[in-house]
Amino acid sequence: MGSLRVRLRGGKEVVEAVARWARERGVAVVEQKEVGLLLDLGPDHGVWDGALRELDDVVGRGKGPDGSHLTTYLSDSPECSSPGHTVFEVAGRTLRLVGGEAFGSGAHPTTRGCLEALRFLASRGLLQGGSLLDVGTGSGILALAAKALGAGRVVALEIDPLAASEARRNLAVNGFGGEVALVRGGPEALGGRGGFQVVTANLVPAVMASLLSHLCRLCRGGGFLILSGSRAADPPPLPPPYSGRELRRWRVDGWLTAIIEKTDGEGERI
Repeated sequence: MGSLRVRLRGGKEVVEAVARWARERGVAVVEQKEVGLLLDLGPDHGVWDGALRELDDVVGRGKGPDGSHLTTYLSDSPECSSPGHTVFEVAGRTLRLVGGEAFGSGAHPTTRGCLEALRFLASRGLLQGGSLLDVGTGSGILALAAKALGAGRVVALEIDPLAASEARRNLAVNGFGGEVALVRGGPEALGGRGGFQVVTANLVPAVMASLLSHLCRLCRGGGFLILSGSRAADPPPLPPPYSGRELRRWRVDGWLTAIIEKTDGEGERI
């Protein structure tokens, strides 16, 4: 396995802050420009999680308030010919992410937790053939994984035009361009469409709080919410009139991912 490289694109202040962090940690700066830099964390995977967590604290969970982004890739991935090209495997299928601007390379603990949650549902026959909504799809990694695991109708929702463009490219590269509906905008962009068996949301806490009632509305009664993006002790409670029970949780390097089964009958129907 090669070195883990981290590419940052963002404003001058966050680039300088990350460069200072790298110097203090003895991390190699391969390239630095005013609007970005490239770090090499080395081949020791034992230090990657800790280093990525510190970087998240500096930048702000991979996407800072100034629009900065962190992406990762392995320097010796057989199909990695350029930075930001990540190769990973789900259900025996090799998937590729290209571009590297959007959040969701597969390395961040919240993404890994969401992938584990999708695998958990699939292992119990709760995903195959069902509908799934991925809110804030970023690179499209969770939508891709859901299709690889056998999900039926998949809708990927993204408000950021650059991330939406990258997700569209990743869907096409992996042969899912015609199988996943990519929608630009927030939950309101779906209109009356809802009734999803699974809704995934890997969002910063403030955004999660503002969207949670919409996520519940879009998930059918008896369906599942996969919620991540926080280091809180517990997942956020569902707002009235919705109710649910925690099915399973994962704590990956301090970050929480939980599956909430909706136990009420509320929610839009297809």
